[in-house]
Amino acid sequence: MSTLFKISVFCLSVSFLLMLFGVLDSAAFTQLGPVIKQEDPALAALIEKVGLEYRKGAPEAARVEELRSRVKQAYRLAGIERFSELREQAILLILRSEKGFEWETLRSIDLGNGERAGVWLTVPVWVPKGAQAVPTYGAPVDRWEAIHSGHRFAGNVFLPPSLTRINDKRGYEAATLTFETFRWHAPFAYLLFDFVFREGWLNPAKRVPVVSVRCGEDTYAAAPRARAGTIPCFDFKNPNGGDFVKQIREVEYTSVAEVYHGHHARESNHRLGCALDINDINCESCKDGSPNPISRAPRQFARERMHQLDARNLPYWVYGVAEQIGYRVPYQWHYGNGFTDWQHLDCGKLDMQQWENLHRQVACERF
Repeated sequence: MSTLFKISVFCLSVSFLLMLFGVLDSAAFTQLGPVIKQEDPALAALIEKVGLEYRKGAPEAARVEELRSRVKQAYRLAGIERFSELREQAILLILRSEKGFEWETLRSIDLGNGERAGVWLTVPVWVPKGAQAVPTYGAPVDRWEAIHSGHRFAGNVFLPPSLTRINDKRGYEAATLTFETFRWHAPFAYLLFDFVFREGWLNPAKRVPVVSVRCGEDTYAAAPRARAGTIPCFDFKNPNGGDFVKQIREVEYTSVAEVYHGHHARESNHRLGCALDINDINCESCKDGSPNPISRAPRQFARERMHQLDARNLPYWVYGVAEQIGYRVPYQWHYGNGFTDWQHLDCGKLDMQQWENLHRQVACERF
């Protein structure tokens, strides 16, 4: 996807969303969700089958039941019974290719019928008023500092203007974010963001800002030449504690890449397009800064309070939706030493025996 094409899709999608929801806000009827243009026709057809209905006044029980129904349909369409099968399928594709264990390998694999394993997915999101889109770039390199604008375009992220705007839910604007993902994972990711967006459409108090989504990639960074500026963050006095003694900081950066960047380990679900990092920022100067991704502070388990302080922190109900779809959520696992990645959702992890079984399966296929 070229940067020019992506910007065109972004502008068209945002314009349509603003028009659509300006009409629906004053209407009380059942309506299919926002028709967001997808670059891949086959993916667009799949999403049309699992998209949610938007109906003012729909009771929570009905909304949850519809989600369950759509999830079951997505599983049937994907031909899987366990969500972790997505990870296994991605691994098998890479092993059969006999190429490097990278997202760059997987995204380019030809599945037949003109379809590639990697697809661009565009989802509806709420963003703080005045947030500015910044392009990112990606490549299979060892250090994010090596990423430059000559590398492949890797989607946009948003720069929120202030913590006040981040927490002003009624001031949010409808927008879209586009990111790369594994083709068979895409309908499930769309369901998650569609449900979260719809909840915010029904009730502004439930709006969750989504200013970045990282999925299929090896290493990425925001445009290195993007202007200097600041980004709001918390600095907790006790970085590993359970208290909320803090100060708000406007962290200065000389390049947006200092805030938005990442390098994923070889075994990461990101290299398989089977993980989502939502609102993940990097702010080393903030102590347990919000919403830095990895923490061992007990305060982070108070998700509703963290969300109230900084709406970029995901509340528990979002994790609950992700669990219903099948995602492994942060409180189900940790890195060790008590660290939890609060911005991360994925398709699970394989143990050594499962790895050996996949290698054995591919070896048998060759003889």
